[in-house]
Amino acid sequence: MIDCNVRSEKMGWLRLLRHSLKKNLLEITKQAEKAGMNVKDYIVKQLKSKDLKLSCEDLDNSKNFPHNMLI
Repeated sequence: MIDCNVRSEKMGWLRLLRHSLKKNLLEITKQAEKAGMNVKDYIVKQLKSKDLKLSCEDLDNSKNFPHNMLI
């Protein structure tokens, strides 16, 4: 079931929450501003280049808690 959720998040079928990314959103915002990009465009670019990953891809990492599953 979790594999389906991971695929759904990657395809944009499930909404991403603030803890869905492996990096802190404040840090991502700073990096986007430094790059002179809109935060949304920066995140999309980082996800496509695989420089930014979804936390659901590594559920065993203690940094990716709490685990929330919305049904």
